[in-house]
Amino acid sequence: MARNINDFPEELVQLVLQAVRTESRCSGDASFTHCLTVCQRWHRIGEQLLWTDIALTNLQLKKFCASKCTAFEITRSLTVAIIPPKDGPGSVYNRECENLNWWEGTGMEELDRVNAEIKRDTNEIWQQLEHLPTKIRLMKQLESFSVYVLSYDCVIQTPCFYLRNREMGALVDALPATVRNLELDDHCYQRPNDWEEANDHICPSLCRIIPQLHNLRLRLQTICEAMLPGPEAGGGDLVTNKSPNGIKHTFVLQTIPLSQNVYTRHCTWPNEQVSGFSAVENILKNESVCDFLVPRVKSAIAAHSLENFDQISLISWKIPPDPQPRPQRQYKTMCERIIGTEDKVRRSPLYYVSSGGRYIEGLRYATDDGQTLDVIGETDRIVQYAEGQTWVETRDGYHLPEAYLKANTRFRHAEIKPLALHTREGLNAPLNETAELWKMEDVEGCQLLSGEVSSSFDEVDCLGRKPTQKELRREERRKAIERGEEVDEDASDDSYGSDEDENDFCGYEVADFSDGDDDGSDNEEAEPADYL
Repeated sequence: MARNINDFPEELVQLVLQAVRTESRCSGDASFTHCLTVCQRWHRIGEQLLWTDIALTNLQLKKFCASKCTAFEITRSLTVAIIPPKDGPGSVYNRECENLNWWEGTGMEELDRVNAEIKRDTNEIWQQLEHLPTKIRLMKQLESFSVYVLSYDCVIQTPCFYLRNREMGALVDALPATVRNLELDDHCYQRPNDWEEANDHICPSLCRIIPQLHNLRLRLQTICEAMLPGPEAGGGDLVTNKSPNGIKHTFVLQTIPLSQNVYTRHCTWPNEQVSGFSAVENILKNESVCDFLVPRVKSAIAAHSLENFDQISLISWKIPPDPQPRPQRQYKTMCERIIGTEDKVRRSPLYYVSSGGRYIEGLRYATDDGQTLDVIGETDRIVQYAEGQTWVETRDGYHLPEAYLKANTRFRHAEIKPLALHTREGLNAPLNETAELWKMEDVEGCQLLSGEVSSSFDEVDCLGRKPTQKELRREERRKAIERGEEVDEDASDDSYGSDEDENDFCGYEVADFSDGDDDGSDNEEAEPADYL
């Protein structure tokens, strides 16, 4: 008896179409669309796959919101990636110049033209997001929602691009009671000073939805204690189902700044967007919104208002003071306050690595077993690593919690995009990279800088490296001179073959370990500060 295409088991057809759809999204071809035209049965199965998990960019939102499709009721996950305007000053900088001197020759007319284009594109993004809540309300089975700004390397951020909390809050308010996973990441792009309006406060919307969530990741330009549910949220609609396979349900609040004007502010703090240097000054004060949230988080946990999360992580960083004490050297430090069954603070210092004429960051990550690991790469990738990759991105564009991804068989063939990070040992690939910290450690024969994990929430200061033997001898010589003892002026300090170690840069400061014999000249190549 002859067999036809309809004899294939539906499970097999679904599996094949899922694989074709994934590959089609990754390659950008029309293979999946062609499969939908094979027959009515394949069209029905393919349409279910098409609308069950949706990944869009803001460029597709207008057409998506205008769609009259009635299949939104079967949507289970929705990912919206916001693409920043590509013709902003940052992208123009990367494309056409190699140093900041480009700005000195740029006329104000050109900058005004670029900013006008960015404002136009930003207004279009706002309008696209304004229509999205009407579609979200139709998604009665929605379980996971993510909206995030795609990161792109730019040295100078523009004040003309940012997401407004009014649109973000409207998206949160439109989410159904079935949602268990939420990610909001506006990359902390700061808005101008005229944003202060009542509907720009997103925290009350977050407070209403947090009790129903299993996984939450936030990186927002403003946040405050009002986002956390009070004692009245205990019990009631609180969802406390535990995740399968021992995977933790997590709440991650990320406040790591990516440039001079990209950091999370408390909702009550004045906006210092106008001046990037004033923003740096704010960061240098070591005022972190996490410092204000920790007491409220603990009180919410005591009131059983956050029992739906297995672990809560508040991530910030601390900047070395100015001036730094000698000879101990302090480093910019990433601080992760972990609140759960066992409270602890993970401190991991950051340092700069020279790579092909540019500088990337290295993170000396403190593991739970007391070891340290050098993680090297772009800042945003390092930040995701430090979060433990609780939220991951698949090759076909979905942003989902790892727990949700592993708990659903429809993602069994999903491929997670790697973070493109490296280690000093070159596990991924040999690197032509170096750091002055590594040179000093190679000479000393020991690790001078380590990450730490402690149980005290009071220990959130910057980490310092151990002094080298050369620095210790200099300090002994200085003390001997102060005591009036004779010092052999011809005694030479051991060096590393050069004086580059004396100006090992990290954070915002250049360390000065000179012995007082400096003639005022500066022949060393200084590394760029974060705020440039």
